Amino acid sequence: MESTNVFLEKLNYDVIFLIADCLSSFDLFRLAMVDRFFNSLVKKDRVWKYKISSSWAPPDLALYQRAQEWVPLPTLPVKINELWSRTNLDINGNLKRIPKFYGLPRKIGNLHKLTRLCAHNTELSYVPDTISRLTNLTVLDLSCNHIETLPDEVWTMTALHVLALNHNRLTELPSAIGNLTGLRTLNFSLTLSYKSEHFGGFTVVPTEIGNLTMLRTLIMSSSTGLKKLPDSVGNLKSLKHLDLSMCDIDVFPECVYDLVNLETLIISYNNITNLSGRLGELTKLKILDIVQNPLKALPAEIGKLKKLHSLHIGSTHITSLPDSMVEMTDLQYIDIAVEKLINGYPKELGYLFE
Repeated sequence: MESTNVFLEKLNYDVIFLIADCLSSFDLFRLAMVDRFFNSLVKKDRVWKYKISSSWAPPDLALYQRAQEWVPLPTLPVKINELWSRTNLDINGNLKRIPKFYGLPRKIGNLHKLTRLCAHNTELSYVPDTISRLTNLTVLDLSCNHIETLPDEVWTMTALHVLALNHNRLTELPSAIGNLTGLRTLNFSLTLSYKSEHFGGFTVVPTEIGNLTMLRTLIMSSSTGLKKLPDSVGNLKSLKHLDLSMCDIDVFPECVYDLVNLETLIISYNNITNLSGRLGELTKLKILDIVQNPLKALPAEIGKLKKLHSLHIGSTHITSLPDSMVEMTDLQYIDIAVEKLINGYPKELGYLFE
């Protein structure tokens, strides 16, 4: 039994540092293989015995496969908890190398000090409810995966500042999103490549989104069934960037006119035919993109947007520019072709077409 005890002591020591090495080098492939194998042993409550030699190597799969008999598996020392001290975990793309890897491990919830978790483009389809144990997490990027549903516990993570869910298979944004009142950035858009009978994007935005009063950036593009926004969006007074491109919006949402701190407004590729004079209330706008809408004219009040420097109105039905635009002294770019302006434009804007 003495040789067995020596083995078990060595096993504890080397497994700890093997896992530590995997974490320090972000080698998620090795870490997953060790974790998967070790869990299989835990389930059997046994571990392979290996003849101790003077040249001990860290345990690996081959080592265990050469073993001759079983011995009881000990409890790993508490010291292993010291491994979970990272504040930043970036596994973007790494997990693609792991065969049949579908989700984050439940043990992710043990990384209590994490403030930033990025799992972009890892082909995830599953997020464990234990993720809610990451009470210090401020950035959660789950974009470009195959996630169809999220555990309810995600909506209790009130420390979050950034939540990226774009390019997934989610079709519903729950009312519980209103719990995440600390959010600064929320992205739940889709891309054209994901549009199919299975990927139509969000069709309804819950009223509770109006609770996110600290939000600075809101991206809801490519939600092909989204036709309107709740009036509560007008409560997002801190919002600076709003992207509603490639939705099914027919009428420009009145609540958007209440977002007086907007700097970027992208509402291209919709079915909007009219902008009201309230557009002039968005005096902090710097970029306005209304490309690919059946819009026939710009309101005269657009001249009040003195900070606007980029105006994207290509592929619309606009045939003239209002005289008030000469007051837009910061305007540097307009993307409409001059030959489309059959009813003319103020000569003072001629520099935009040179």
